[in-house]
Order: sequence, then C-alpha cells, then structure tokens
Amino acid sequence: MKLLESYHLIWLHSHPERSEKWLRQQLSEGFHIHHINGDHFDDDFANLVLIEGSDHLRLHGIDLVSSVRRKGARGPRKSTLMRGAIAYDAKARGEKWTNAGQKSGGCGNHAAAMAAMKYAQRNNLPWPPESKQH
Repeated sequence: MKLLESYHLIWLHSHPERSEKWLRQQLSEGFHIHHINGDHFDDDFANLVLIEGSDHLRLHGIDLVSSVRRKGARGPRKSTLMRGAIAYDAKARGEKWTNAGQKSGGCGNHAAAMAAMKYAQRNNLPWPPESKQH
C-alpha cells in the first residue's frame, strides 16, 4: 500500500470525520489534494482542499486536450478510442472514473480518463464530460 504524503495526513487530521480508508478511495478515484495558495511547501490545513483531479490540473494550467493533440499525427489506436467512448459515456452518466475504467476494459481511472479525453478531442465533444444526470 502506497504511503500517504504529509499533506494527505494533514488534510485527514483537519477532517476527523473522514478516515484514511475513505481518503485513499477518493485518491484512487482521481481526486487530489490541492494547495490553495499554490505553495506546495505550505501544508497548513487551511491551505489544503480535496478536489477532482481534472479540476486540479486545470487550476494549474494544464490543458489535457491540447497535450493529447500534440501526441502525433497518427492519433490514438482504435481500441483506445473504443475504450474512450465507453469511459466518456460512463462519466457523462455521472459515474466515477474507477467505474468508467472498469467498464472500458478494466483499465485504471487515469487510463480511462486519458482514453475518454482522446475520444472527446477526436469527436469535438466537451471536456470534461458533461453529466447527463438530472
């Protein structure tokens, strides 16, 4: 089992209603702990927030769709696009990335998100997937 970072432990300490098991589950489903003020050395509990990984990357200016476009002219393999379509649809239904990964061939949540991103980019779909739940 992977050791938690010091900021994970500080976040847990400041949220006594949450268990380590619960936090590990959230992290495995693609959530991140974000340093609000941008200083990764400032682990004050008031500077830490749990957010979805795609939102975290966006906050740091990482445009995943553009990075996928730069991967090369050949584009993704068909199997990646098929897995991406399944993962994208699952996420659009409001499912967690872990479930989307399992439905799209047993890949992890990161692989499912990357495949879904490639699928969205190739098909000019919104990223991240817009939830169809009402």
